[in-house]
Amino acid sequence: MFFVSSDQKPQKCVFPMISDQIQGARSAPDFFLAILFTTLELDKVYLHTLSWNYRAQASFNKSGFKSVRDVKRGGQDFILMEVLRPDWEKSQSK
Repeated sequence: MFFVSSDQKPQKCVFPMISDQIQGARSAPDFFLAILFTTLELDKVYLHTLSWNYRAQASFNKSGFKSVRDVKRGGQDFILMEVLRPDWEKSQSK
């Protein structure tokens, strides 16, 4: 998962998975987005998922990610997905 910092440079983001910390979140992507948008105050989070991985895409869609475009990398087909802070905030107020 990647995020864009205030200087608009993509940064790779890796968090340790600790089960006690994600009990309140519906899913791991929800947990990460809450941290990224509230603690780090990011404006956008994006990721690449393999084009054939429909289960991952469905999970990311449920968390608010939208498909942006197809990407080819290293002979593999990916889908670029992103979620913007305003869209995520709207989904949290429901």
